[in-house]
Amino acid sequence: MGYIGEMIINSKKLEAVDVISFDIFDTLLKRNVPNNSEIFNIIEKKSGVFGFAKKRIEAAHRAENKAINGEATYEEIYAQIDDISDEQRNELKQLELDVEKRYLQTNWDMKEVYDWCVTHNKKIIAVSDMYLSANVLNELLEENGFEVERIFVSCEEHENKRSGKLFDIVSKKINTKNVLHIGDSWKGDFFSPIMYGWKAIHYSAGKRGKNVLDCVIKNNCNKNYFRDLGFSVLGPILYAFSLWLNEKTRDMDTLLFFSRDGYIMKKAYEKISDKESSYVYVSRLSLTTATIWMHPQFEDIKQMMEFPNNFTLCYFVRKLGLDPQNISFERFHLDGTQTYEKNTFWNALEVKEFYNSIKEEVVLNSKKQYEWLFNYITPFLKGKVVGIVDIGWKATMQSKFLELLKANPVYKDCIVHGFYLGVEKQTADVEGFLYKSNQQTTFKTAIDAGYGVIETLFLAREGTVIKYSQNGPVQAEYEIKTKEEIKNLQAIHEGAMEFIDKMRILDFEKDIPDPQEVFCYFENLVYTPQMEDLRLLGGVGFNDLNDSTLISRHGLLNYMVLPKRFCSDYHNAPWKIGFLKSNICRWFPWGKVYKKVKIGYRKKNAKT
Repeated sequence: MGYIGEMIINSKKLEAVDVISFDIFDTLLKRNVPNNSEIFNIIEKKSGVFGFAKKRIEAAHRAENKAINGEATYEEIYAQIDDISDEQRNELKQLELDVEKRYLQTNWDMKEVYDWCVTHNKKIIAVSDMYLSANVLNELLEENGFEVERIFVSCEEHENKRSGKLFDIVSKKINTKNVLHIGDSWKGDFFSPIMYGWKAIHYSAGKRGKNVLDCVIKNNCNKNYFRDLGFSVLGPILYAFSLWLNEKTRDMDTLLFFSRDGYIMKKAYEKISDKESSYVYVSRLSLTTATIWMHPQFEDIKQMMEFPNNFTLCYFVRKLGLDPQNISFERFHLDGTQTYEKNTFWNALEVKEFYNSIKEEVVLNSKKQYEWLFNYITPFLKGKVVGIVDIGWKATMQSKFLELLKANPVYKDCIVHGFYLGVEKQTADVEGFLYKSNQQTTFKTAIDAGYGVIETLFLAREGTVIKYSQNGPVQAEYEIKTKEEIKNLQAIHEGAMEFIDKMRILDFEKDIPDPQEVFCYFENLVYTPQMEDLRLLGGVGFNDLNDSTLISRHGLLNYMVLPKRFCSDYHNAPWKIGFLKSNICRWFPWGKVYKKVKIGYRKKNAKT
């Protein structure tokens, strides 16, 4: 149960009355618009009637001036709109009702209170200052899960809540003043009913969102932490990215979503587009292994693969695509578990001799991987122009994939375009939704600060591809071990899909939101995390840190004794601000400092 609903129910005020009265708009129902007049702007855009929004507002003022006690009906308002035909007037009236229905939704705080009233057999009515009829309001309420015994509306009773006289009329019609009214207006929903003998609870509806997207987020969260995280952070990014991708990929013959980050991206894309696409099992390791035979020299391996600062010989062998258990390290007087510093490793003569001794086996395996990869991937390749979709950053897999296609006579003429959330390249064959630059953009700065967070949000519920066999891809064990973490990740993805479904209901998908409009929620999470974020999200496992979590917690005292450990842990932290807040000082504005340092560094590099 939400905090507000629980607070109202626990106040015991509901139990003391026979009848519960609710305000409707901003109480039982919420609008997914920043202000009420935005509905008219949407109608103007959809109808193509230039100046409709202004005419509709002016018509309401004229109708109210003519109506009894200023309470005009819907029909009286539309009768005041000039310069349109009767047919167009009727179309606009229906369009406004349709738009109103789309942009209205259940207020989940009040739904909990309403459900309590139903369970406890309370008589429920609604009282509203509104130009729509009681029949229309009843339809709107029922569509959002509310059934009330009677609706009293100002335009039909010719009195309003602001004066309080509408409450007097209601009292006479229901033959009691033992009523508790709940609404968001201090005057119309609190002081006025009290003045006429009712009890009242003021409900604070809160500030509306700054735009439609923001309203949708504010009106649909506070359910479950991880579901809300998906709805408010991942959902907006996937929604806007999918719209952008749909526009960018119209000329692609083939569209491939690369595992594993591409899994949730494809799910989102399928909700936006009916264009055929495929989810393919590839990884940086599997693609690189299949190209080794083209560049088999020891120096080539150093250039074509990424290695951590410290690693073992066993790790090196696995990167080459072989199983360390099948290698006799003792024959070369080497220890497979010995840790090497990266520069030392590449300069070690014994390591080079070791590689040359197994190179033939490495090349043979690479050629097999190449063959089996194409056995798997061929059914997905349809046409010359291939689009690939992934989360992005350096587009390494695209380069490897293209190299593999060029080596195959059947696909050597293929053109590959990459579409990414962000990409650190500026070539013509890549596109980035957030950024396409090797410079330090504001988007890239935020991702650098919380790369572990965004990768966790996108992570598919399956292991990475380590190689191919005659039967297809072979995946590693899924690195998220616990059922609880799997459940939380599933909740994140379900929340994101809920957000996209909600935005599609609003018929907003023709407009691609500005990247900053959707990315700001991720920035807020990364730069200014709340205690709940640090505790729940920070505890999620992150495999890049040897089965650690997004936030390593050793504490200030530990780091005061071991400052080198602090430097190392901070450097490797997948969520840097979360790390600093959890270990050094919770209240210090680390996010602001991080951004200023990055901006200063960017300006310094630009000058040089």
